[in-house]
Amino acid sequence: MPLELPDMPAAVTTAFLGEIEKRGDQDAAGALAALAVLATGNAAVAALAGVERLAVDGVRSPAAGRVGAATVREAGRLGDGDAELLVALLERPKSRRLQVAVLGVEHEDTGGALVECMLSPPMPAAEARSLLDQTEDGYRSERLEVDELVARAVSAAQRAVDPTSRSVTRRRSPCRSSRGP
Repeated sequence: MPLELPDMPAAVTTAFLGEIEKRGDQDAAGALAALAVLATGNAAVAALAGVERLAVDGVRSPAAGRVGAATVREAGRLGDGDAELLVALLERPKSRRLQVAVLGVEHEDTGGALVECMLSPPMPAAEARSLLDQTEDGYRSERLEVDELVARAVSAAQRAVDPTSRSVTRRRSPCRSSRGP
């Protein structure tokens, strides 16, 4: 559930986080720690304040230290003029396993719209790297700097939802998460 929708009163977010904190247990501390990292704006600030209040009472979650936003470790691009795959290796704090994000961008019919995306489950780094280095039809992945990856991904996502673009407007997200073993 998004905690900061444009028309949602701040009191709703505050009440929701307050109810979690009232539990006063490790699960509440873990949930608030996750929201402090993953939410934005006032929701993140309020969640962090809840984590700190619980900690003063001696309530901490062993999972809290493992929660963190993924960062791009490496990125690459595979494709030609008609379509491309943007591939990013994502790492999280205190984990040796990586996730692979793949964004499919179609250029010929949509002018560069995001048409598919996938997030793998965490996997060993060597396995993730092999997906970045993978070749298809003679194309080798070209390395991208993080800023270039972000610019390409944002542009493709905007093209996918902008009704004034040549792309087909989608009613559902083209992104999905892959479930692993």
